[in-house]
Amino acid sequence: MENKRNFTRVNFDTRGELKYKNKTISAEIKNLSLKGAFFVTAEKIPIDAEVEFKIFLVGSTSDLSVSAKGKVVRVEESGIGVNITEINVDSFIHLKNIIQYNSGDPEKTVEEFQNYLKNTLGKK
Repeated sequence: MENKRNFTRVNFDTRGELKYKNKTISAEIKNLSLKGAFFVTAEKIPIDAEVEFKIFLVGSTSDLSVSAKGKVVRVEESGIGVNITEINVDSFIHLKNIIQYNSGDPEKTVEEFQNYLKNTLGKK
């Protein structure tokens, strides 16, 4: 199977939630990238379904979260893979920092971030 991933993926264990058809589904986050996340849950959401999600970042001084909209791209027995389709700037920066800090190769993630911005902003 060909690996289509263009972004560094890091293991990141925290709580999350998915919203689909007015239902909120609690989940655990297994891993993250600049383009998506894998949510561990027994709930099933169909491929291509549009969802909203939160990834909770609990710190010692505040409760932060990454909020985004996405599309389900993978459904497995253990959970759901979601690609980000829309994310606000603050959430994107939090996500970038998490990945950069946890990647083991910060320079690579900075390059991915710069390429992502160049490709995204260049299309507008």
